[in-house]
Amino acid sequence: YQNDFIKLLKTFLRHYKSNRNRINIPILKEISNNDDRSSYFVTFFEKIYKNYEDNLLKNNEIDFEDMILKSTEIIQNKKFISKWKYIVIDEFQDISQHNLDLINSLLISNPECKLFCVGDDWQSIYRFAGSKLDLFTSFRKIFGDVTIISLKKTFRLNSSISEISRKFVIKNPKQFNKKIISNKIVRSPKVFLNWIRKDS
Repeated sequence: YQNDFIKLLKTFLRHYKSNRNRINIPILKEISNNDDRSSYFVTFFEKIYKNYEDNLLKNNEIDFEDMILKSTEIIQNKKFISKWKYIVIDEFQDISQHNLDLINSLLISNPECKLFCVGDDWQSIYRFAGSKLDLFTSFRKIFGDVTIISLKKTFRLNSSISEISRKFVIKNPKQFNKKIISNKIVRSPKVFLNWIRKDS
């Protein structure tokens, strides 16, 4: 249980730092005010966070979230002007808010820069690390006049597995409902459930 709690604190710390321009400890306390468990956690986290930040400052160090946040701040304050013509991002479905803020600051810094992204909302699995699916599904709304090219053919899955996967994923209404064409067509089922009953 101790290791699980430490993992929870690390994950929460990562989320908190990456969104601290949108949320802070007083807001968290207000949100958790009617729930003892949440309130205790926020109170405990506040002490952990202060000690963590003090330790970074004492050792003249920054963590990964600081790297992103400070880079964004430097660009927004025009202390760095991007001259890059292109920004290319793979696995865009795993984008987080503070990473998106960094990208936007680079695009604003250099209006001539072109953004090219590749991603698949069905493969978004890094929520624990701060990724937000709605940043992917709202791509057109966020970036405005964009060209989206859909790749509908898969070489990874046969038609049976592809269709089972599709039915499972689109149970989540936030996912895009896509029809995937498999390169390998099969007629018999390729997904099986198998279990062994153990008598007590």
